[in-house]
Amino acid sequence: MDAASGLAKDDSVPSVVQYLTSATLTTTIIVYTPTNIYPPLLDLSYGTIALDGGAEDAEDAAAALGDKQLPSRFVSKYTMELDETLRVVTIVFVIAMVLWGLGWLMQMYLWMRRNQQQQIDGAFLLKAFSQLCRVFSDVFFWYLFGFCGWMYMLFKNQDEVFVMMPPDSALRPFRALLGCAFGAKCLHVADFVWSQAHHDVFFVDWEQPRGVGDDKQPTQVSVWRSVFAANEWVKLQASRAVHVEFNLLFLLLLLRGLDQELYATEIPNEIG
Repeated sequence: MDAASGLAKDDSVPSVVQYLTSATLTTTIIVYTPTNIYPPLLDLSYGTIALDGGAEDAEDAAAALGDKQLPSRFVSKYTMELDETLRVVTIVFVIAMVLWGLGWLMQMYLWMRRNQQQQIDGAFLLKAFSQLCRVFSDVFFWYLFGFCGWMYMLFKNQDEVFVMMPPDSALRPFRALLGCAFGAKCLHVADFVWSQAHHDVFFVDWEQPRGVGDDKQPTQVSVWRSVFAANEWVKLQASRAVHVEFNLLFLLLLLRGLDQELYATEIPNEIG
């Protein structure tokens, strides 16, 4: 409790009482000398409570709130300098941008080869934008996946702590890029569904009639065969390449059965 700072000039009775709402202790290790750290940084945040004027001085105001439950939070963070990491990430990001442009040009080239009569109109621009979103989401998904895997393997497999996970403030570009990749993939999927919904599908049954009827004429292939083929086609439209139940059971086997739960914690394996 801090009632003294709530005193105004030439006033003996405080108007507010300040209290500690959060305290964050940040410890940063020194690059290339992992056993050394910089002086820890303590970040304090205060809240205020207005008083009704019943206290005679600062001590009485603080004592009046002694039994009141006030929310407070303490967080200890360990981090490292990210200058070298950001330099590598920036270089790979530029390479990903180049791959994005080259991949989009290749997709448009292949699509125009299949549609040589296509003119530059609204439909063409929409298709070009859809392909742009498709290549963007694919390239930057693997970019983010590689970055996360690189940081994860360095952090988890260290015998002596020299790599720390980046703080939340350094993950804002990561979250922004992940959201953009997800949105681009959603746009491409929407265009893909629209394209499939506007195609005419013709089923050609090459089954030959078998046998003859009572009138010595070849029997016709049953129409239910075509209905069955159409139903199977509809099922293929909604089929999944991923089995959710199998993935969950395999994850449970990996974490609990093979005793690998430590891989889900923010603690190096040799230390935790």
